[in-house]
Amino acid sequence: MTQLLKSQDRDTNNPGAQMDMGPEEILLLISRNPEQTRARLEAVRAQREAEAKKKIASEASKLLRAINARFRGAERTRDAIEAARLRGEAEERLKHLSRMNPEAWPWAQHAGVVRQKPVLVPEGGGPVYEGLRVGIPSAWNADRIEHVEFGQVSRDGQIAMRAAGEVAWKLVKSDDARLSVLKPEHYGADWPPDDEAFTVRAVEQHAENRLRHQGDWPGMGWQQAPDAWVERMWGHTGERIVAALAKVSYYNAQAQRVPVMAPAGLRIAKAEAVRGFAGTVTVLPPTEAGWRAFLAAAPGAGLKFGELAEAGRWWWGRNVPRNLLSGVEEDGDEDESIREAA
Repeated sequence: MTQLLKSQDRDTNNPGAQMDMGPEEILLLISRNPEQTRARLEAVRAQREAEAKKKIASEASKLLRAINARFRGAERTRDAIEAARLRGEAEERLKHLSRMNPEAWPWAQHAGVVRQKPVLVPEGGGPVYEGLRVGIPSAWNADRIEHVEFGQVSRDGQIAMRAAGEVAWKLVKSDDARLSVLKPEHYGADWPPDDEAFTVRAVEQHAENRLRHQGDWPGMGWQQAPDAWVERMWGHTGERIVAALAKVSYYNAQAQRVPVMAPAGLRIAKAEAVRGFAGTVTVLPPTEAGWRAFLAAAPGAGLKFGELAEAGRWWWGRNVPRNLLSGVEEDGDEDESIREAA
């Protein structure tokens, strides 16, 4: 087959070239088994088409990552001209992305979300982002749908994820098996109506069976969960969680850094002490609103930076800005530390 294709346009070696016939027709003409040859040619053609589509999908996913990087860069920079340039480049690339062959990369209708929020893009796939809920056929049972929702996208290329009914959020990379099989039709799947109630019961059981013994609050991964989800869950189970943390052993309690608002202002305490002052202190929730309240109260609390930094990491999984206690209002922007941390 190779030799025939190479010699096709040389009349002396290939008389068939004098006839208006293509390589496939010639192969079928000289084949001893035309049906077998035709099947083989169709298989080769299908393979080449699949490889071409895979290449397009790979290029599209790389382009979407580049678009995401430009939009995020525009959000971080303080230079208005630079921000406008980055957004302009991102928009031009989005136009190019919309012209991709939909049979190879059918995600164009979802790509616009990159304008509003960070996305993670699996190889050859579409955008995965905070708040997205999907229904994926189970790898073990094709008749069963596995419902999954996603949390925050980290800067190191991971995203928080939990299955319906689970209490913990786990960081996964873009090559996670559940991400690699995502398709547009999996987006917007009907979510189990009893998930919230089931999850609340699961959190209460987790608090009683594990949290009270291990005290591993950061291990629940709520620091990477969608803020709206944490607000709802904390409203239902916050008291149970603090009560469970108050029961851990003395050794495990040493790592605790629970931020509370007391009559004297912001304080950092262990859960057992918080329970002892019930009614006089308020635990700051592990939410965005709680984080901002923490940053706003910190400068006047009289606490050391190290204490604040430890509490920020343990309770929210976030880094306190280095200039939080340096009197930033002197430069005319008293909210700078809060924006920087957020």
